[in-house]
Amino acid sequence: MKNLKKIIKTLLSNRFLRDLFSIGWNPYYDITFHGTAESYVEAIKKIDNKKGFKKFKDTLDLIEKNNMDVDKISVTDSEVYSFLPILISAIQNLNKVNSILDIGGGINPINIYIKECCNISIPCIVLETDDWVEKLNQLAQKNINDIRYVSDLSQIKDTKFDIINMGSSLQYFEGKHYDFLLKILNYDPNYIIITRNFFTKNNNDFFSLQSCGRNHLIPHTFFSFKKLVSFLEDKSYTLIFKTNHLNYYIHEELKNNEFEYKSLIFEKKKI
Repeated sequence: MKNLKKIIKTLLSNRFLRDLFSIGWNPYYDITFHGTAESYVEAIKKIDNKKGFKKFKDTLDLIEKNNMDVDKISVTDSEVYSFLPILISAIQNLNKVNSILDIGGGINPINIYIKECCNISIPCIVLETDDWVEKLNQLAQKNINDIRYVSDLSQIKDTKFDIINMGSSLQYFEGKHYDFLLKILNYDPNYIIITRNFFTKNNNDFFSLQSCGRNHLIPHTFFSFKKLVSFLEDKSYTLIFKTNHLNYYIHEELKNNEFEYKSLIFEKKKI
């Protein structure tokens, strides 16, 4: 029986067989990142020409469809254990936090984790994609009164946020992430949180083609750790917390030790 289980496990971990039989995509066994590109445009071209994968537009349509199928805003247990210790370790007194701007918070916005685990209610504005905002606001109105979703920064009247949480979203800004960071710095945040992103020791950022389920790819930025930290240091933000998460992701072109899975917290320098 043990030998049979071992054989089955070996077969299930074989990438060729997983593709052949369309076994559910799993990052432990399947390749997460297929190739690299120097620009967002090049990444899309490579996706559209990648044999065995759908066109990029088809993937965007699938993501939009999946987004519209969500039916609640909630806390995810796995995220609680990976995220909250990071936040609370860096920000000891959450009672002094009065406002949060959450970028790409989706159905798991940062303030519901804080409320669930720390019993503190902090008003939160969540920036999300235009096609999803109406649905998310409808869901929030059912039982959450301290969250508002917007699709553009111009819809925000606030001039100050204590925390800006990038979560795991900065990698999807089509290579315009530094322009976006400049915009949100106008809100004078005390803390900037960037969680679950991939970093390298390279001097510059680049793109990888990320699996989005089986047969679908999207452009994903791999950040130069040195470049991102230097950028925020120049804007008077100090890296006060960093941690490496378990990196079990498989890259078609990079060795596992050539990129790291990190979360970072920056604090505004005190004058």
